[in-house]
Amino acid sequence: MEDIHKNNASTEESVQTIEEIEADKREQIAVLGASDAENCSFSQGYCKRQALYACLTCAKDGQPAAMCLACSYNCHDDCDLVELYTKRNFRCDCGTGKYHRKCKFDESKNHLNDENKYDFNFDGKYCQCRRPYPDPECPEDLKDAEMIQCILCEDWWHDCCLKLTKEELDNEDNDEMICPRCLCQPGLSFLRCYSISNTQTEIGSDECTKPINEPKSESGSFFFEDFRLKICKCVACIRLITDAKIEFLCDYADSVAAYEQIGIDAHEEEEKQADGQINNFLDKLDHNGQIKVAHG
Repeated sequence: MEDIHKNNASTEESVQTIEEIEADKREQIAVLGASDAENCSFSQGYCKRQALYACLTCAKDGQPAAMCLACSYNCHDDCDLVELYTKRNFRCDCGTGKYHRKCKFDESKNHLNDENKYDFNFDGKYCQCRRPYPDPECPEDLKDAEMIQCILCEDWWHDCCLKLTKEELDNEDNDEMICPRCLCQPGLSFLRCYSISNTQTEIGSDECTKPINEPKSESGSFFFEDFRLKICKCVACIRLITDAKIEFLCDYADSVAAYEQIGIDAHEEEEKQADGQINNFLDKLDHNGQIKVAHG
């Protein structure tokens, strides 16, 4: 082990390393905490949201497919996997015929999941530039780019590919993001009315609370943390949402933040239970026993 007291630079690097490790641990708890690592999620049907992995080793004839957390650990632990973070309304493909191996949890799976949606993310490519992440041959202009997930298509974008200004990217109020590819699709541009960049928030009427102004742009847009709760639910706006098949936007539980909070809460509850068990053990010890435990 290196001496962290050699110089200030070494100390700062060590502290930064510890911070990075802790940050990675927090992210892992948030992303994986709400997913079951011991049981395949197939029997649950199309999960509202779950952590997913694509297998490049077992993919059959280049067909896109993905598996749940438990299958990534138990059925494809020796494979080349692509981490997809989380996706909505997806059913585990492991053992359904899309991979060259059976599911160890349920070898009787025999049908495809027709409602699953796939894109080039399942091949390990992201953004409009369709580059891998991590990117071993990353271009110079993307080396410092942050990856941000679109809440509609759930593709990941380099922040510099969103066609936004530095001021827009650095806004502290930024929460969820919708990419330019989605916002330029017919029937979806109205969502710009709710974007942070729309400063003209006058509403149409008491009945329709959607801002009248719809900014014209070819860029992506960021939205406030509570924007899902503020989406107008009048008859006309619900029709827009239904026609675009984005009803999930009106459900805060669909958000990654809500999913991650479930994992964080579960982890905190496990820690409380563990602390309680330790305290119960210590309470049963006599004074000499407690001293021995305290001194190792």
